[in-house]
Amino acid sequence: MASFNFVYFDPALDGHHVSSHARTIIGEAVRRGWRCLWLTSPAAMEHPASRQLIAEMGDALKLEVAAFPQLGKVSGKFGQATIYEIRHYWALCRSLRRLARVHRVDTVYLAWLDHCPRMFGLFGLPDVGLNYSGMHMHVSLHENNGAAGSRFARLTRSLTRRMYTRPNLRGVAVIIEQFAEYAKAMNLPGLEKITYVPDIAFIPPQAGRHTARSTLNLRDEDVLVLSYGALTGRKGIPALMQACQQVAEPQRLVILLAGRQEPGVTAHIFRERDELLKKGVRLIEWNRFLDDSAEALSFAAADIVWMGYCGFTGSSGVLLQAAAAGLPVIACQEGAIGRTAQKHELGPRIDPADPLAVVSALNRLVADSEFRRRCGEHGRRMAEQHLPVKFGSAICNLIFESARGRST
Repeated sequence: MASFNFVYFDPALDGHHVSSHARTIIGEAVRRGWRCLWLTSPAAMEHPASRQLIAEMGDALKLEVAAFPQLGKVSGKFGQATIYEIRHYWALCRSLRRLARVHRVDTVYLAWLDHCPRMFGLFGLPDVGLNYSGMHMHVSLHENNGAAGSRFARLTRSLTRRMYTRPNLRGVAVIIEQFAEYAKAMNLPGLEKITYVPDIAFIPPQAGRHTARSTLNLRDEDVLVLSYGALTGRKGIPALMQACQQVAEPQRLVILLAGRQEPGVTAHIFRERDELLKKGVRLIEWNRFLDDSAEALSFAAADIVWMGYCGFTGSSGVLLQAAAAGLPVIACQEGAIGRTAQKHELGPRIDPADPLAVVSALNRLVADSEFRRRCGEHGRRMAEQHLPVKFGSAICNLIFESARGRST
């Protein structure tokens, strides 16, 4: 190919994890001399992560903004998620047909196959003479051997598996190692398309620990517990705040809530703030999307990273960032977070619904600095397998290979 042109499709660049993928993949593509067109939505363009990405890429990144539905803001008698998938699918079809008429496109990369896997399974990917690759972020087909659940859940799994067999979907990246292992063991249809790509573990290197802790006015004896990223209900903030009031030395604890809060989380923090202060627990809130310098400062100042997520089985970029920073975690027991924390001995695993377990984990980490150090060293060793350069190269190789056999 004299030049290589691809579409990077992500209409919801709305978090640190997703934006780090975009920055890494598009940055590697630009280094290779590729031409990248980012297909996105007006809502995504309003997010600080988008402005950061555009500023970094400059003229190397071309933009195509189209109307896409926002998850959580659609409704209908078939269920919110189903209506969202249907509307998302047809919006993607319309956008790609328009792009194919006015641009030369070699392939399309779908940053979130999770937006409409059932529609892809039912109708196929938009047939506009293009081949596709993509990332399946929250793969759960391997849970309970892929057999449990309601009839609707089984239909969802069946359609998602069918998505893998669609001929113009030529490569699927997954960041949950257990799913890649399950797909191989079960010899799933389309197995040859599935590639495990270790996710990104990266902290911007702008802040030293002494400087970071001085900025936050921390004492030597203070133990900073960090909860980072988009602070939604699944992050288990209530369990953390309640446990911090029950530990043996609450006056040593500082909680840093670093990330944009959803309204329900903000309301709970407001209710608990006075009780925390009475116990001597200090609370710091950065209720916003963090830029690189603030992100680096938060991890540099921290002693423990809170990962006691509720009802979440997917992977987490925050877990990998904690590992890269050499910090122990308090992890939930279930899903990819729990299995990764257990396999690499990254810190205690707890049920966030069990207050005694959360308090016990906090007490151990606060009292035992050597235990914190060992968990942090385990994390650093794991993070060596999750370097951004490896991730960007692997995804770009997948994108390039997906263009082969193009029907245009």
